[in-house]
Amino acid sequence: RQNGSVSVAQLAATQLAPAAVASGSDQQHSYAPWGLSIVAASSLMLATAAADGKVTVTTPSGKEVVVNTPSSGQWAVNVKSASTGAVEVPKLEGPVQLLPPPYPLNALEPHMSQETLEYHWGKHQRTYADSLNKQLAGNDKLGAALAKGGLEGLVVAAWNSGKPVPAFNNAAQVYNHQLFWASMKPGGGGAPQGALASAIERDFKGGLAGLKAELRAAGTGQFGSGWAWLCADDEGNLRVMRTANAVTPLVSGWSPLLVIDVWEHAYYLDFRNRRLDFINAFLDSLVDWGAAEARYAAAVTTTAAQ
Repeated sequence: RQNGSVSVAQLAATQLAPAAVASGSDQQHSYAPWGLSIVAASSLMLATAAADGKVTVTTPSGKEVVVNTPSSGQWAVNVKSASTGAVEVPKLEGPVQLLPPPYPLNALEPHMSQETLEYHWGKHQRTYADSLNKQLAGNDKLGAALAKGGLEGLVVAAWNSGKPVPAFNNAAQVYNHQLFWASMKPGGGGAPQGALASAIERDFKGGLAGLKAELRAAGTGQFGSGWAWLCADDEGNLRVMRTANAVTPLVSGWSPLLVIDVWEHAYYLDFRNRRLDFINAFLDSLVDWGAAEARYAAAVTTTAAQ
């Protein structure tokens, strides 16, 4: 059916059983190991299956994704959306605006879908920003903190020396999300360079592999909602930190260099409950080491000036 519902793909290999209908969205397509089916919002997507168990999915825009059939159970693969991923930025009522990610909403596919960005940035982060603007209305003290120190200054002021005022959660969540988007880029991953690479070798046993292991442990070890951070401490040394809910290293006087969002809504559409798989995708294919290097240089400069 072509009205936003299921289109059943034809299998090329006679050794596989007939296809079965499965559900999904126009970014995510679910399959079973003995057959496959595809959901397309507007046009039929073509899939072929070879005798070796590999399945090739071709999107309406011509992108091909090759995946391996698992031994049992169901699995899913994300394919790049045919949409342009253009970002439409709403104008909010208040001083805090919804800053867009520094790339189109589909630019992180297949590792993070456009649908995830639409919900995570367009709905979750917007709610934090809208709520914060309401809390700032008529609050001269917090308004002054925002005007003087920007969003970071507002977060620290709302933390109130460990006795956070109601605006803290929303202020911190706006900050945390802005850094999360800026911690990634299309075609990310690889290895850091320059001073950051040297600092990683200095501060983590095993160098980059050791840092990644600590970030995985921080992200998977955070019970419930939270964040896994790479920071520079107040002496310029690199540290991994995990925080719950909205808490940010800013309140400890540390400089965040990059962050992984491990709230469930950050990854559930793409990875379901597989948090470790999401963290691995971030570290292997999404992380922007160049941006982290620039933040590290700024943090070291600030530390030296103090």
